[in-house]
Amino acid sequence: MYGLSGIILIAVWLGIATMFAMTLEKAETGNRRLSSNGTALPDGFSPENSIFFFVSGQISKFDPSSRTLSVGWSALMLQGPLPADGSTENAKQVSVETYGDDPIAIFRDTVARPDVEAAANFTSFTPFRLRAPLLKPIGYLGISDFDQISTDIGLGQQTTQITSQPEFGYPFDIFTGNLTLVAANNGTISRTGRPGSDVVRLEGAVLTDAILNFKVRTSTYATCLDPLAPGCELVITFWVERTGLVKFCVFVVFFVNWIITIAIFLITGEALLLNRANILEGTDILAICFTALFALPSVRSLLPGVPVYYGCLLDILGILPNVIIVTLCTTFFTNSRLRMRRRQAAEAARVAAAEAEAAKAA
Repeated sequence: MYGLSGIILIAVWLGIATMFAMTLEKAETGNRRLSSNGTALPDGFSPENSIFFFVSGQISKFDPSSRTLSVGWSALMLQGPLPADGSTENAKQVSVETYGDDPIAIFRDTVARPDVEAAANFTSFTPFRLRAPLLKPIGYLGISDFDQISTDIGLGQQTTQITSQPEFGYPFDIFTGNLTLVAANNGTISRTGRPGSDVVRLEGAVLTDAILNFKVRTSTYATCLDPLAPGCELVITFWVERTGLVKFCVFVVFFVNWIITIAIFLITGEALLLNRANILEGTDILAICFTALFALPSVRSLLPGVPVYYGCLLDILGILPNVIIVTLCTTFFTNSRLRMRRRQAAEAARVAAAEAEAAKAA
């Protein structure tokens, strides 16, 4: 019977872990899919043999304390027609060298607006130029297939809701932030001497790789593809949250900690208020209290991705109340145990004195 119960518990745990892993895999697959302004690729979006310039981001690190997401970007050149389902595995990738001989300068956190000076030379499309043309690029892509640009993206809170606030709402906290990229032909800039000119259209972005204990979701908005947008940028929105497995582990620890705390509180109350002498006489309960006093806070350090500093919602609702209640129970239990020993010692002395007096009288 006990063996069957153990097998069932293990099977349930493996099933829950597998379910959460599949959910995380689904989210990562969604980040790898091509999209146009947050939706699936529309029909006729990618004519045959046309070259499309995407950026591919590889997650390298996320620091929840500094709220910084590190992503390395590289050029992803795809030849049309692009797959309707947006799958990068089924897309035809070509070398960045087919895009041209000039490197592409990448600028971040800026915007591009119509280049009025250069517009007189074009009738089929509107050229764009950086609003801050003297801004230095963060790197260059398009020189080879091995080019990469590293970026650190600062993230903040999504809403003012307490449970969603970064770190404080652990494990339900959500980090969010934006990265705006603008690409420009560096060869044209060098030849014309006009910094920030000849902005290149970025079609979208895909995200690869994963972070332990975190789920990353992205949404891209290419203003170049929106006829109503005033500029030509690629806006990438990031959402970082704890995985379902982390939330489940925290819930289990929170639940078990409170069960232990309530059990110790009830035993202490029964011993002190109902004068259960058989409970006070033994030392096993006192040992359990002292063990729980040091064990409950240490469980916090075992939780995945737990904030370094105390003060999160889990500490306020779980760890700190548990420690306070167990500490009070331990103190009261110890005090009652010592008082009982004094009473027992006094009673033993009284009995011994009576026996000695009776012996003398005999």
